[in-house]
Amino acid sequence: MGEYFKVNEVNSIRFVMVPKVLLKNPKYKELSLAAKLAYGLLLDRMELSRKNGWWDDKGCVYVKYAREEIAEDLGVSIPTAVKVMKELAKYDLIQEINLGRGQSKVIYIMKPILEEIDTYKKEPESLETQQTLKILKSRLQKI
Repeated sequence: MGEYFKVNEVNSIRFVMVPKVLLKNPKYKELSLAAKLAYGLLLDRMELSRKNGWWDDKGCVYVKYAREEIAEDLGVSIPTAVKVMKELAKYDLIQEINLGRGQSKVIYIMKPILEEIDTYKKEPESLETQQTLKILKSRLQKI
């Protein structure tokens, strides 16, 4: 049996984030789960791109992610990885640019189309929320 997460361990493992818009917005309803996960993996790769200086003269970040790596990370075949990337392109979630012979494609990750329902409105913290945060912080210090 696995172990429960303790409050101070919540962020102790790496994970991939998938924007809720891909799960909730009807525009992306038909997008496959593999494509949604691949989009999350591509977003995760943007940090590596930033560290490596992979952006164009307009400041747009791109990623390098071979089909073989995508297939391995998703646990699918290479033809399925190709299909997933075509699906993301069809939904305007990526744009691939071929740099020429012998060079791999670069992938620009496009922002999903958001509707008002897809964004959070930051509301001021209530007094109750502030008190709860104080209690949690004091408990964490005791651990």
